[in-house]
Amino acid sequence: MESLLFILPAAFALLALFIPKSGIKAFSIVASVAVFGVLAALFANYNAGEGEIHYIINQTFLGKINLAFGYDAISLMMIGLTTALVPLILISNFKNEIADNRTFVSMVFFMQFGLIGVFLALDAVFFYVFWEITLIPIFIIAYLFGAPERKAALIKFFIYTFVGSLAMLASIFALGYGAKSFGYEHLIELVLDKKYATWIMGGFLLAFAIKVPIFPFHTWQPSTYSKSPMAGTMLLSGLMLKMALYGIIRWIVPIYPEVFSCKCTVEWIIALATISVIYSAIIAIMQKDMKRLFAFASMSHVGLIAAGIFTVNNETILFEGKTQNSSNPISANSRATFTPGLISKLIPARKSL
Repeated sequence: MESLLFILPAAFALLALFIPKSGIKAFSIVASVAVFGVLAALFANYNAGEGEIHYIINQTFLGKINLAFGYDAISLMMIGLTTALVPLILISNFKNEIADNRTFVSMVFFMQFGLIGVFLALDAVFFYVFWEITLIPIFIIAYLFGAPERKAALIKFFIYTFVGSLAMLASIFALGYGAKSFGYEHLIELVLDKKYATWIMGGFLLAFAIKVPIFPFHTWQPSTYSKSPMAGTMLLSGLMLKMALYGIIRWIVPIYPEVFSCKCTVEWIIALATISVIYSAIIAIMQKDMKRLFAFASMSHVGLIAAGIFTVNNETILFEGKTQNSSNPISANSRATFTPGLISKLIPARKSL
């Protein structure tokens, strides 16, 4: 059953390219609901009280790299948001011309495949691989269906994400150097020097801070949101930023307790997140373009979540089944994902706000 979470989105992404144009809308809705049905079945059989990771597979793949995928309450919550939002995004764009495009539908399922891989990966290398996979479909969607001025925005988006990805990759290999493997269970057992841990965490943090985004790594967001199609904006805000928040919860909080014991480092991170909240809220009020308004409002909201995560100094708050508090603000942002689409149907001209 668990393997279907991987198989179905990948199969649907490939199959969508061959579905007749007349049937692609119906296919996209039915297929996305089918993936959500698999997740619902896993939820029904999951015992959150156990607080343990359920491995789908965990075996040596290549050297220190493990073929390790599994889930706990946090993973299921994030996959649940992903599989619930995909059909809603497709339905909200049902009457738009983009919904008839097979490439668009294929890329949506390809992105869902990558996101599910991010949330299930329990090996740092495979986490990185799926992290990169998610960038491909959103880049293609923005490039093929975005505004005429999209190229400059996409170049900036690529540069930011490329730098962040390189930093995270360097940190992964530095972290794995002293561990038995890149597997999550071995990485959380590492005891690191505080200074060394801070530098390694910095690579992960840079990648996540760019994707959230946190000030001052945010300048790619407004232009990318505004130049992407409405469906692309929904995918960016509703799905992609959540994998950065998940990355902080999964790959920073439990692995670097040495950094969290250093108040000065954590306080700087919280300060930047707080600046994001206030700065982007003020800029949002000044916007007349709806997509840019939503970009800054989203940055403000998610900055607050990021600041809240870094106030945690005991990972058991996050990992012993007590996920309700963390799910509320993230799911609230997910609901807000549809605001631009709904407003755009009521106000045809984006810049008429």
